[in-house]
Amino acid sequence: MSAKIKTKTASPPKDAPTLAKGSFMERHGVWVYLFLAFFIPFILMFFAFKVAGVSPFGTNQILATDLWHQYYPFLVDYQDKLQHGGSLLWTWKSGGGTNYIALMSYYLASPLNFLSVLVPADKLREFLYVITCVKIGLAGFFYALFLKLTFKRKDVSITAFGIMYALCAFIMGYYWNVIWLDTIALLPLVIAGTFALLREGKFRIYVIALALSILANYYIGLFTCIFVLLVSIGYCIVEFKGWKDLIKQFFKMAGFSLLSIMMSAVLVLPTYFALHYTYSAKNTFPKDFAINIGSKADFGGVLEGIGKTIANSVAFIKPTEKEGLPNVYCGVFVIFLALLFFFCSKIKIRERVFCGGLMLFFMLSFIIRQLDYVWHGFHFPNMLPHRFSFLYSFLLIYMAFRVFMHIDSLKLASVIGGILAFAIYLGIAATYFDGEKVKLSPIFENQKVDPILWSAFIGGILAAWVLLYSLRNKIPRIAMVIGVSVIGVTAAVIIFASGTIINSAVSKDGGNAFHIFFGIVILLLTAAAALLISSKEMNKNHQMTKVVLSVVLLILAMVEGLFSAAGGVKTVGVTDAKSYPLGGNDTLSCVEKVNDLEKNTIDLPHTEVNKYHSLNDNALIGADGISMFNSMVNKDITIYMEKFGICGWDASNRYTYQESSPFTNLMLNIKYLITPYGAYLDTAHMDEIYHSNNVKLLQNKYYLPQGFMVKNALSTFNVKNASTNPMDNQNNLFRMTTGLNGDIYQYLASTSCTAATNGASIKAANGGTYSYNSSQANDSYDINYVADRDGTAVAYFSGSTDNISIRVNGAEKIGYYIKRPFIMMVGDVKKGDTITLHATMANSSSGTLTSYCAMFNDELFKQGYDLLSKSTMTATTVKDSYIAGDITAQEDGLFYTSISYSKGWKAYVDGKETEITPVGDAMLAFPLSKGDHHIELKYIPEGFIPGLICTLLAIAIFIALIILAPKREQIFAKLKANKTAPNENSKSDNKTAPTAQAQSNKSNHKEKT
Repeated sequence: MSAKIKTKTASPPKDAPTLAKGSFMERHGVWVYLFLAFFIPFILMFFAFKVAGVSPFGTNQILATDLWHQYYPFLVDYQDKLQHGGSLLWTWKSGGGTNYIALMSYYLASPLNFLSVLVPADKLREFLYVITCVKIGLAGFFYALFLKLTFKRKDVSITAFGIMYALCAFIMGYYWNVIWLDTIALLPLVIAGTFALLREGKFRIYVIALALSILANYYIGLFTCIFVLLVSIGYCIVEFKGWKDLIKQFFKMAGFSLLSIMMSAVLVLPTYFALHYTYSAKNTFPKDFAINIGSKADFGGVLEGIGKTIANSVAFIKPTEKEGLPNVYCGVFVIFLALLFFFCSKIKIRERVFCGGLMLFFMLSFIIRQLDYVWHGFHFPNMLPHRFSFLYSFLLIYMAFRVFMHIDSLKLASVIGGILAFAIYLGIAATYFDGEKVKLSPIFENQKVDPILWSAFIGGILAAWVLLYSLRNKIPRIAMVIGVSVIGVTAAVIIFASGTIINSAVSKDGGNAFHIFFGIVILLLTAAAALLISSKEMNKNHQMTKVVLSVVLLILAMVEGLFSAAGGVKTVGVTDAKSYPLGGNDTLSCVEKVNDLEKNTIDLPHTEVNKYHSLNDNALIGADGISMFNSMVNKDITIYMEKFGICGWDASNRYTYQESSPFTNLMLNIKYLITPYGAYLDTAHMDEIYHSNNVKLLQNKYYLPQGFMVKNALSTFNVKNASTNPMDNQNNLFRMTTGLNGDIYQYLASTSCTAATNGASIKAANGGTYSYNSSQANDSYDINYVADRDGTAVAYFSGSTDNISIRVNGAEKIGYYIKRPFIMMVGDVKKGDTITLHATMANSSSGTLTSYCAMFNDELFKQGYDLLSKSTMTATTVKDSYIAGDITAQEDGLFYTSISYSKGWKAYVDGKETEITPVGDAMLAFPLSKGDHHIELKYIPEGFIPGLICTLLAIAIFIALIILAPKREQIFAKLKANKTAPNENSKSDNKTAPTAQAQSNKSNHKEKT
């Protein structure tokens, strides 16, 4: 890739159309184009959301997928911290406490999120809607700015190419990943800085842009860093000036890249340490050759993968939002120009070869799993494949723009070669396209269109224009006018003849108002273009023809951008704002009640919902709790929670609470339960203390404060040796915690197991395991138990199903989502009641399932509770990253807390640091001797202090370099002057004249370059 443009600039004829000196466009024209590159994507996306009924224009919201489960709930907590002064090192809102700086570095580090401090909490969703559009607009702005800074372009073409970057398929398919958008938007600025650094030694833009990219999202920042490396290699190949210069460029890039990374170290270093404890750290490099796209892992499969990737780049293609092919669409007109790039003789062969090789490398990276693994930070991502494919779009748009820079010098043969290449490209796309026609979007008529044909239509318009432009000096002006008219009329006729493509916002009977209007606009624009081109005054030397061509480019960008934005919103979808969070204001009212009850206490009780709606309900409603879905979660805690009977999944980085047993609540410090679904089951151990309409607030009768004394035996609990049955594990943990013998779960024997469908069968195997068989999937099975006494029952079920219904005497008490199993509350039952676990095996026709039902040993539990309640900590200070309190230990033992342990916590007993020995490698605990003690718990994330020092040092170095840069230039200028100064003892007449002539020639050469 090259940033050098070696073209002679000719002065325009005296009578050529020019801007008036001092006119607005002459002085500010480039800023108009940059503004349009921001505003057009912004308004198109804003309009697409508006039509989809997003609040405040309807009752919907843009929250979908992880934006629903993670990003928005975390943003709620972040806004609360900013507005009320919470710590950015630790949060109690998620996971029983978690490393907040690691969470923030991935989810919340966008500089725009700071603006949420100015927004009322109840308008935060609308704020997210607006800044999502702003980020997409900024992607267009920065791409246009990249073209302006790197290639000194100041025309409307930079707007067109900026639009296509902002509205490319990657951003439209993954815009719900708002956490990525900042770094994607900043990529063009980083590359502009890269060119400036390599070409001129200017470092400011590069250092600041790269540091911001990494700070905004280190994960996407990794892709940016790799791309910077590839761009640097390309530049050095294309502009090779010798090995000495190459080494100089290497150290220059390495030094300033290191400076950028150091600037971001305050977030990146703590995150680096935190990543060591995540599930992703378990990934290993694939040994055998394998592919992501294609039917077979061989050369033919790779070619098939390339074909499918090409097929996914055509017009109106549905973007991948979760699983699928790489998002590589960035405009059909971009594809045509990018192919024309290879036939442009004004572009160096080395640049064309390198860009072609880079295209191929990206395609192979999409296909071959080994390359894909390396790109994703030596990790296979969970869903959202090919997360670096936005770089491919960046490259295609770059190539397209490079051709447009040389549009004046394109030869007819080159244009014909580009058209043939485009035809072959579409042929490959048609071969591998799945044949499914695409519905444009809810904005448009439900008529389906053929992406291949419409790609040919859009590409054909630009190809015809470029062909005509290449003939401008070879055919009469009247022929140009006829050609323009034919192109415009043909386009209008095709739109008229295509039927109702776009549904009128007014007409509901399938009227053609909008597409008729659109066709008429094309005809009017064609007429205007023909008049301008035919004018001898306005179009001397075909300058106006080029302006018209640039406008055609802009119109194509706007049309493709509109459909891309609409298709993205349709694919990702919107959700109902009224039911989020579940229970709405009633749920929030219960949280306010909890805050009111606890306002005069110094403690850290947990509040949970008894059945989750999002996977981060606590962060969403502003309540300290256990549940968490977070890519930065410590896998040891997830595994422990799963073994303990919480709904956990280490591979998906989450554990979530649903109404469980009294012992679960005690050990996790749960004092309050909110019932957003209305119903709850455990009436024996929970008191209803408040309600708002159908949402109830429950208080745990058997609550213990954050820290209390347990037996030393609990420190020996080993998760690796734990049972797959969490009820057995809790029986063992209860004995280790209290020292009491006996089981708190007493199993009921299954009385029967039946299949609900004729032809299906189920039978008991070994204790708690059942085998089932059916001729089809989706058959239902019942496992029945009979209560042997009055009391509280719990259950556990694991099988190839996502949902289970718990029934007592045939009546459903509750349904649970159990894709990941957990200890479920059945509730109060009477002796002789029939308890049924009813499940539909939706994912298989035969296999095994595991089912347990047990009565809770209330008497034994209460004995244990009485023992544990004798030695609890009385908190004196509770902050986000600091807890202090006093305790009287009745005997030597283990001080246990429900704090999720993270390296960085330090414990002090009576002012002296003591070693922390987390239970199951998950829950913060440490040995404590008998007697009165003052306890302090302090948290600073691992790597935060060194990271902060690195950041401050890097900022100081950067400022020093800026201050010293002018002096450095002066020194080099003096040295250069001394070298070129004539020798006083020489004969000036004979020796200085050639030097002066050389200087003059050099100066003239610079003017022409």
